[in-house]
Amino acid sequence: MDCFKVGFGRVNITPDHSVPLASYGTSKFRHHDRVLNELYFSAIAITGTNNKTILLTTYDITQSWSIIRNKLAERLKNDFGFDPDYLHLSGTHTHSSVDIWFDSEDIDKYNEELLEKAYKACKQALEDRKDAKMFVGETKTRNLNFIRHYIREDGSVAGDNFGVKSPVPYKGHLSEIDESLRLIKFKRTNPDGSEARDVVIVNWQSHNHLTGGFTKKDLAADFSGAMVKFIESKHNCYASFFQGCAGNINPKSRIKTENRTENYLEHGKFLSEHIDEIYDESNLTEIPAGEVVCANDIYRAKINRAESEKLEAAL
Repeated sequence: MDCFKVGFGRVNITPDHSVPLASYGTSKFRHHDRVLNELYFSAIAITGTNNKTILLTTYDITQSWSIIRNKLAERLKNDFGFDPDYLHLSGTHTHSSVDIWFDSEDIDKYNEELLEKAYKACKQALEDRKDAKMFVGETKTRNLNFIRHYIREDGSVAGDNFGVKSPVPYKGHLSEIDESLRLIKFKRTNPDGSEARDVVIVNWQSHNHLTGGFTKKDLAADFSGAMVKFIESKHNCYASFFQGCAGNINPKSRIKTENRTENYLEHGKFLSEHIDEIYDESNLTEIPAGEVVCANDIYRAKINRAESEKLEAAL
């Protein structure tokens, strides 16, 4: 095989009843009362020249969860002989999604359905694989990010939302701002030689919480979900967002009078227009077909909260 084979699958995971919303530690009283944009589980299957396949999966949940990932990997192994090490699960980190860790019968039921839907999306992706060429590129956003992690004057590091309002004086950002918006595009061909829909992956390192807030009760995939819709509508492709973990949305999201309901669409469109700038292959670099190799390393982020009592008191 002298090319990649790439398939795509997606299933709607929006709950059909009110659920506790994750993030901010507010799940006990922040249950959704309307849906802004629906939640999805997406899967991209990539087979290399060594006939090895990796599944890149992402869902509109705050974080990835090893229990979901491991159960899904075991079922794919049993049904397809799929190597469990080659399954990656990423959460988009929307702050307006289902709290899948909440202890209730409704959430237990939702998680069972979520696992079934995740399996269905992976199965779709495996069965949808077509010959594909791979292209990569990146552009820079304008005023999208600031670095969430910052250094305080006592030398400690914090990753909370206080910024310059921290009870310990703020000194500066932990690292340089990265406003890169990255694109991977697989240009696919049907068995009869006709063009198939492209499959694209978009990545940036920005905190995904424009629609969130301590009192917000909107269920949403947030601006990353809106961006995916804009990209697919413009380019007739399948798009999927994979989260980085270094940043936060720009200071605009800190303005209390901001209309977040409208601005999540504004930001989604804003980001999709950046993708428009580089979507054509002439603006991308082709990557020759090669082997698919997966290297796993478990990473658990731990924020230094030397002043945690003061931070909690500030809440």
